[in-house]
Amino acid sequence: MLLEILIPTFNREEFLIKNLDLLNSQISKLPNPTQVAIIISDNCSSDNTVKAVQEYIANSSLKIHLLQQDYNRGLEVNAVNALSAATAPWVMFLGDDDYLPDEYLKFIIEQISTRRDLGCIVPGSSRLYSDGTIRIIHGDEGKLTYLKPGFKSVLKISYFGHQLSGLTFLKDETMIEKYTASKYRNIQLFIYFIAFNIDNKSSIYAEKYKVLVSHFNHRHWNFDESGLLIDNYLNYLLLYENNIIKRIISCVVFTDKQKWRLRIGSIKKSLRSLNNILHSNKLPISLKATLVVYYIYASSYSLLQRALR
Repeated sequence: MLLEILIPTFNREEFLIKNLDLLNSQISKLPNPTQVAIIISDNCSSDNTVKAVQEYIANSSLKIHLLQQDYNRGLEVNAVNALSAATAPWVMFLGDDDYLPDEYLKFIIEQISTRRDLGCIVPGSSRLYSDGTIRIIHGDEGKLTYLKPGFKSVLKISYFGHQLSGLTFLKDETMIEKYTASKYRNIQLFIYFIAFNIDNKSSIYAEKYKVLVSHFNHRHWNFDESGLLIDNYLNYLLLYENNIIKRIISCVVFTDKQKWRLRIGSIKKSLRSLNNILHSNKLPISLKATLVVYYIYASSYSLLQRALR
């Protein structure tokens, strides 16, 4: 077995079964379907999810391992549960209501089978709305970007890890142990896992393959006043635990690429976001001070742009 697809789930029976059907279709077309297995970690669903998956397993040739939490432990613990159970050298996270594009699995298997230097593959992303409308979020048509290992590559693509679906990376036990034993555990943990691999091995931004991300189902988590910036920062604080410069730069670059989280453009909302960050006991003073400088710059630039319109 080469790859395990990890699906954390909670109360999404209909979407999960649809996802399994689509995965079955893609896996069955691979030259060697036995190279891929699926791990589903159910977070104590109160609907018919577990029974539906058990019935699916009984009637399918797919290799599916169902894990069951005895109570709802939250997204982060459920995701780690699935990752810890994986035995394949490569893993891919997939949301229960998100769907892989055609040929993406085939591309993944080809790359991880032949490239010994590879550590991570990040797909493009499209958003699926309830009326069937699809909007591209990131990624150029037909484009593949191959990146060398290192800090520059982390800055370039690791922020895409905030969207878990389709992220494929080497399962490094040292990486997992470091994360689970740390004080930096957070709901945006996928960023740490891909950033670790991007920093240490070659990576591919496979933007031509756009994962379809459902944007209409109820989320089982919420944004805080910081837009989850604090959670995202924790991944870089852990990755660069002994390098204060890289810690600060990676967090500021993430903020700049995801500045909507800071809500720049709305003085009241952005000040609330900044205040939430400054009062966090999880972030070092050096980072907070730098973020204040960034906030002043970004807010001033936004105001200037509006004045010149």
